[in-house]
Amino acid sequence: MRNKTAVGIDIGSSQIKVVAMELANGSKPKILGYGSALSQGLKRGEIMDQRELAASLKNCLQKCQDSSGFPVEEAYLAVDGENLKSFRAKGVAIVSRADGEITEYDIERAIETAKGNLGQLMNREIIHAIAVSFKIDDNFQTQNPIGLKGMRLEADILFVTTLGRNLKSLIKALEINKVAVLKIISSPLASSRLLLSKTQKEVGAMLLDVGGTTMALSVFEEGVPISMEILPIGSDHISHDLAIGFQISLEEAENLKTNILNKNWGREEKRKLDEIIEARFSDIFELVDRHLRKIGRHGLLPSGVILTGGGANMPGLSEYAKKFLKLPSNIYLPREEYDSSDESLYLPQWSSAIGLCFWAMDDLREGKRFAFSPRPSFVLKWLRTLLP
Repeated sequence: MRNKTAVGIDIGSSQIKVVAMELANGSKPKILGYGSALSQGLKRGEIMDQRELAASLKNCLQKCQDSSGFPVEEAYLAVDGENLKSFRAKGVAIVSRADGEITEYDIERAIETAKGNLGQLMNREIIHAIAVSFKIDDNFQTQNPIGLKGMRLEADILFVTTLGRNLKSLIKALEINKVAVLKIISSPLASSRLLLSKTQKEVGAMLLDVGGTTMALSVFEEGVPISMEILPIGSDHISHDLAIGFQISLEEAENLKTNILNKNWGREEKRKLDEIIEARFSDIFELVDRHLRKIGRHGLLPSGVILTGGGANMPGLSEYAKKFLKLPSNIYLPREEYDSSDESLYLPQWSSAIGLCFWAMDDLREGKRFAFSPRPSFVLKWLRTLLP
């Protein structure tokens, strides 16, 4: 990463996206270059052919270099797909200092205990360890215990994991293209940096990233993510339903899906279309609602649902989300957050790659530079965002 520039690489199940962004003093960040390509060698987020993936990355990186004028040598990487899983666990540490003041060392020990309570994570790597809350001496709850006093510290931690083999293959595919990975962030959290305000995260919001084959659901409350779930359904399923229902090719179905409002429909055709789409929308939001009920947040997110990802462009999706989940629902296009000469870069499918750049910008402002390490120290970054 060059001085005052950041690069984000989002390797999705359908497409790879690369964005290079410049941090300008006193003005909005500006996109310098970008590239996209089909995700060859991937199936539902799992790497099937590393050479094909490396070739797709090369194509994408070259497009970004051509438009920005400089080569991509370092980048932040987003991971998503069905391999992404989250777990909640609690851990306890006895405060180490004689005067009872809680330090980062105590937090790290509590996190390690929570990690141990997860049991054996077969074939999985932890990429985030995020503090949902802390409890001091079983009676005082806080999100930032540093500097407070007590004898016993309990941490409630959200661990986000991915398949270790997949992660190594992703890094290797980038190394083949001479790109060093500075930091790895789950795609839902990368998008949340761009799309959710501090107020939304504080009062309660859900970010729903609708991909081709999966949906990533992230729930935020009191400033932090409290749950993350990958659902095995996406916008490609609607294309398949349309192909079967209208007896057309998948290519025609995909075009139909994205141009519903531009087509003149006969009465029976429109009735059939509505039935097909509503049935699949119902499947999608039933899974979402089931998860919200499971975590006790059904109907309890004042900031509602924010839709993103390529599937969010589906006409009627936001309205159906509002109707089914009984929550506010919208698609946020972040035109005020950064400058781009290409209007398409404000569309939802770019939110993860651009969100990565904003994460990198935050680190640059704090004077940090990273070389990837599997040790999840991410929790401390979340804590620092809570400080005045």
